[in-house]
Amino acid sequence: MRNTIDAVLALVLIFVASAHSLTKVPYLVHPSITLDSNQKNALLNAILDLNMRTCLKFVPRKRQRDYILFTDLGSSTICWNIFQPLDGQRAVNGGEYCVRPMQPPYQPREVFSVCDIQYINEVHNCPQASLELDKRCPASGSSMTTSELTPLYRAYNEKLGVTDHFYTTDRMELETMVVEGYFIQRQMGYIAKDEADRKCPCLTPLFRLFNSVFKDHMYTTNMEERNLAEQALGYTFEGIEGYCTKSPGCGADQPLYRHYNPIAKDHMYTVDKMEKIYYDKNGHHGYHFERIECYVWPHPETDRSCDNAVDSP
Repeated sequence: MRNTIDAVLALVLIFVASAHSLTKVPYLVHPSITLDSNQKNALLNAILDLNMRTCLKFVPRKRQRDYILFTDLGSSTICWNIFQPLDGQRAVNGGEYCVRPMQPPYQPREVFSVCDIQYINEVHNCPQASLELDKRCPASGSSMTTSELTPLYRAYNEKLGVTDHFYTTDRMELETMVVEGYFIQRQMGYIAKDEADRKCPCLTPLFRLFNSVFKDHMYTTNMEERNLAEQALGYTFEGIEGYCTKSPGCGADQPLYRHYNPIAKDHMYTVDKMEKIYYDKNGHHGYHFERIECYVWPHPETDRSCDNAVDSP
């Protein structure tokens, strides 16, 4: 699922004035999605996941005045963008930027993380909210403001012999890279902006480097690796992209998986467990899992301390 947390926050705010009573959400799907069977099935699978695991029930629209129209709004509109009570038709971004197309054979699978589902159920007082609570998930009542975390965006370029995954927290820089041939893929959770945050003492910098020969962006939390890359491997240090945690803590429990393609000379990072499994099982793509680089936040909020650290998923 691309930009999963935006979907969660959006759903939390549907009918915010009557959140306790909401059960049904009427919807339609625009031809921009239905004409692509892979995209249509991916969207319906995501809706099924929510219907099965929360008390929100998305139902095909009949004659309801207020409803959602799932459509492909491209990469410039956030995913599942519902930030106000429904009033008539509301277009919601459910295109391939937000929901990865499913390839046949179509097998139902979970799209939203445990924390995403738990968050929705807590806010809507769903019966499921009191069952099997996962202590790794941040509580809905956050102790830090959302301004202290920022989205980590991912873009990809495979044009003119370039194979490069690029990550940034700067939306303007992201748009600049699009002009240079990159296309926006998805959001990789959230990272902290500032290390001088005593509310979360387990932060570590995520260093960003670039090799102009191989056109490869590399991100690492290891200072020794950074020094080696600069001194012997032709990389240039471009700055600290942000701060994550070396082990689960402060609400950061989402692994940032790191892969490397030695043929394409490309580092790839993902928070999507299904994507990791896909590349692990399909070695012909050339990407090999190296490690969990660090842990990022699935929500734009965090806990005060590292006390909620748990074992790696």
